[in-house]
Amino acid sequence: MLQSISSNPFRSKSKFPIIFEIKGALYRCFCQGLNLKLAWLPSHSGIRDNEFVDSLAKQASTSGTLMHHITYTHDLISLAKIHQMADWNSLWKKTQKSIGKYYAELQPDIPSKPWFFKFRNGSKHSTSVICRIRLGHTCTPVFLAKLRIKDSSICECGLDEGTIDHKFFNCPNLSVSLYDYLPNNIPRPVNLKSLLNLVFTPFVQTLLDFISINNIKL
Repeated sequence: MLQSISSNPFRSKSKFPIIFEIKGALYRCFCQGLNLKLAWLPSHSGIRDNEFVDSLAKQASTSGTLMHHITYTHDLISLAKIHQMADWNSLWKKTQKSIGKYYAELQPDIPSKPWFFKFRNGSKHSTSVICRIRLGHTCTPVFLAKLRIKDSSICECGLDEGTIDHKFFNCPNLSVSLYDYLPNNIPRPVNLKSLLNLVFTPFVQTLLDFISINNIKL
């Protein structure tokens, strides 16, 4: 509250009407020559008046009136977000049965924040590569043949289908297989789909380093 009062409300994203009211009251006090000091006091600090105010606040939360004179939009935003996430998750559960099944196995629920939220140092290209892998839209022979961009879905090595798992684990053109590049704390056997569940962890950088070392174009 003190930070909100001391900040410039016209430059803030959250323009609470009550902050304007408090600022207006402080200005009227200033015009009347009243010198006020605002300070934060921790609860249960042994100050009698502060303890009394705390007790009144607790009473109001349980026995106060249900009628409010003013309902600010900021009080409703949190409720709207909760309902929005619930509806989004419900729709996601229904649609994943018919479309986007591959991605739905990696992302069964809508996260509160995207996987790259903690990946602050990652470049736009790195984020794009991981997103394409998670969606299954990569420049592998299998996917390009599906789009009729290539005539064959066989890998350049000529030994097997050019799937993303083959390109990462078994292709003889690799400098090092992803099996050998994985940290020891990741249990084996493993496939790429199970590893993609770890993009919310620092493992995402390990995966990007592997792609860079092997110069895999995705």
